[in-house]
Amino acid sequence: MSTVDGQLSVVVADDAALMREAFAALLDRGGFRVAAQVGDAEELHRAVAEVRPDLVVVDVRMPPEHRVEGLRAAVRIRGEHPGTGVLVLSAHIETHYLPALLSGGARGVGYLLKERVAGIDAFLDAARRVAGGAASSIRGWSTGCSAGSGAPRSWTSSATGSGRSSRSWRRAGPTRPSAASWC
Repeated sequence: MSTVDGQLSVVVADDAALMREAFAALLDRGGFRVAAQVGDAEELHRAVAEVRPDLVVVDVRMPPEHRVEGLRAAVRIRGEHPGTGVLVLSAHIETHYLPALLSGGARGVGYLLKERVAGIDAFLDAARRVAGGAASSIRGWSTGCSAGSGAPRSWTSSATGSGRSSRSWRRAGPTRPSAASWC
């Protein structure tokens, strides 16, 4: 990891330059050291290999197809750099890669719906927890974010007595998803 002078290092990945700059400014203001900003998954992999950050903040949809390249990159980073926290940001819930993202446990992983983050403090708190590799039981979709109205399906992760995580899908609430955060 590349913590310098007590600051957690972060790489921000978003194809939209304005969003990337905004997230970087918020993280900088929140006490993180922004080590790199990138616009696609390949640049993200290069930056993570070079910088070895404490945290990666990545948008789900990135070039070239603008589908789930960021989420696929997050899964790969978890496999190649297990000590790096991964905070995924999305305007949509993309469930296809979530089991792969959480295959090593929920420790050091976060997933936030952009429109449901309760505010800057909630975003920075989630980033700190994920970067620190915090482990917690997650039920429903709201940990440090607005509770919203529930989700059609939610991920439940809880620690077992043996230290392993137990994960399962369950039905929850109405149809509009809220924010999710796994730490």
